[in-house]
Amino acid sequence: MATETWRVRGRKFDENKVAKLIVALSEAVPDAAITINGDTLPFERAGKPYATEPGPSTVAATAPNYVPSAKALHIDAGDTETVALALDRHPPRADARTGR
Repeated sequence: MATETWRVRGRKFDENKVAKLIVALSEAVPDAAITINGDTLPFERAGKPYATEPGPSTVAATAPNYVPSAKALHIDAGDTETVALALDRHPPRADARTGR
């Protein structure tokens, strides 16, 4: 049975040699930026398998007016992991003049 070929950083690998991450955001956030090990994940790829090198990985999400979210994990070759990230709005800031 043939294995599927995946690209990681421009190089081709058999499916059993790569790790795959699925990034799930708790909600669709306008202007959210997702990174896996510092590489930008196109927003339309969220929720779909993304090939990465096996080993330690860091998945992060940021957006204007939201608290950044990140998770570190270790993923083995051939495995697929789902990483759930929540972007929460920054709390309202107190007015420096009134303290409210």
